[in-house]
Amino acid sequence: MARRWSTGPVIRSVIWSPPAPGWTKVNTDGAALSSLGAGGCGGIFRNCRAFVNGCFAIPLDHVIAFESELLAV
Repeated sequence: MARRWSTGPVIRSVIWSPPAPGWTKVNTDGAALSSLGAGGCGGIFRNCRAFVNGCFAIPLDHVIAFESELLAV
């Protein structure tokens, strides 16, 4: 009998943890549509008490996914 393997995505729980006192944590991400399509990047800055110190979102034109990730940083 053949064994069936699931092709669905693996879902993992991720819990954000604040940085040490006196530090700021930065989370960034970027994405693009197709190989040279419209994309965007953004990020958020949080302190040790999880308060948002700032954030940004930037639309990008004609980028690849890797480039949008780099531009986010």
